[in-house]
This record gives sequence, structure tokens and C-alpha cells, in this order.
Amino acid sequence: TILTRLLIQKQGGMMDPHRQPQIIFSPDEIIQLTPALRKTFQVARPSDWVVFALWGSSPQSQALEVTSGGMFLEDQRLHIILANHRERVSSEQDGIKGIRRNPFRSLRDIKKGKLLFDPARYMIDSQDKWMAGGYDSPASELILDLQALLAAEGLSGPDGPKTPAATERTQRGLP
Repeated sequence: TILTRLLIQKQGGMMDPHRQPQIIFSPDEIIQLTPALRKTFQVARPSDWVVFALWGSSPQSQALEVTSGGMFLEDQRLHIILANHRERVSSEQDGIKGIRRNPFRSLRDIKKGKLLFDPARYMIDSQDKWMAGGYDSPASELILDLQALLAAEGLSGPDGPKTPAATERTQRGLP
């Protein structure tokens, strides 16, 4: 699925300048997110945005964390915007309410991370300058050539050729 291939490469510091890309969504998060995205994309109109906010805690910190952003289709291109990636949230911060109102609201400056897709040949662009609702911290955006990705998956996907219904679901950007 598309979600399993999304990566973020966080900018390293002086001691660790070349960090390896890491997956954005854990397998459990993909299981949680996929049905909601599938249902939402099935009813979405071409001009609609699909947004998400995943709340959870990491095994290391046990602190409340959020991963949030959204997606939209434009000219056979899937735009994926990531505003927060496993950002810690205090239950007393207005950040929780703010993200629930606007999942594109960045708690911290995510521009220190670049969105990637594996394989990279389907990436049209990746930038960290997407401004969400006038907030100071920009979100990161990845633009995928959805038409090329679907054509390749339809010809050599792990499940074999796609049925017309499955192809239509996939064209709507579903995982």
C-alpha cells in the first residue's frame, strides 16, 4: 500500500548528519488508518481533502504523540501533507484542540524532515514549504505520480491484476 512506502528522513545534527529514512506509519497505525481512509476516499469528491490524526504513545516514552496531515488528488497526482510525525503532546496543551480543529497545524517545525516514497521513481516533488493555515511551522508535502504508480501496480502488483473496482479504489488514492 501507499502508506507502507511513506518515509521520512529527519535532518541529522552534527553528531549524526546522515540519518536513515524511517517509516512514517507503524504496521498498527496502518491497520488503524486504512479503513478510515478507504471509506473517506470512497465518498470524497475530486475537490475534497482527506485529513487524518493518529493519537498514541511510543513504547519508549509512554507520552501522548500525534501524527497528522492530509491528502488530496490533483491531475492524477496524490499530494500527501505531513504536519506532525510522532510529536509529543501534553494533555494540557491547546495543541490537542488545535490539531483536532486543523490536522495541518504543526506543533513543531517538521521542515527538518523530508518526505520520501519507496520507490522514489514515483515521486514528483517533496518540499517542506507547505504552509498550513498561516502557522509559522510549515508542513512537509510529497507529490506522487499516482497514475504511473497504479499502472505499475496493476501490471505487477503482489495480488496480480486489479479488478475494475479495485483499480477505481486505488485511483482515489486508497492504500
